[in-house]
Amino acid sequence: MIEIVAGVREQVPEAGLHIVGTPDDRRYARRVTARARAAGFVVHVNFSRARLVDLVARQRYGIHGMAEEHFGMAPAELVRAGCIVWVPNGGGQVEIVADSRLTYDSVDDAIAKTVRTLRDPAEEAALRAHLATRAPLFSAERFMREIRAAVAEAAATP
Repeated sequence: MIEIVAGVREQVPEAGLHIVGTPDDRRYARRVTARARAAGFVVHVNFSRARLVDLVARQRYGIHGMAEEHFGMAPAELVRAGCIVWVPNGGGQVEIVADSRLTYDSVDDAIAKTVRTLRDPAEEAALRAHLATRAPLFSAERFMREIRAAVAEAAATP
């Protein structure tokens, strides 16, 4: 993600990156933090849920870097917050964005797709409209409604 956004920044100088996470591997976290800070990006560690929600609510774009993730809670939350989000082309997060303009196969592909969107207001508007139709799929209300329906169905089955 650092390499991608750094590449985007070469063409769109105002591009920035907030990396948010909880380090499981301290050595890896130190490497990522050093690389991010050297590129002029911000690293947030051990954010509370409230701080994370506040940060995401103030963003317009997001990028996810985990290849072949089973679902992708972060991309779903970014979509729910109204962000345009790019994800690796594989795993469950592809189903979240459901548009090939928002999936990438390489660093260069991600840079090209991101820059194209940032430079083309019509493309950005189309992607925002598309993701707005996807956002309700990832609401807490939908999740609770479907869990309740599954429990009711299971309870009704002898």
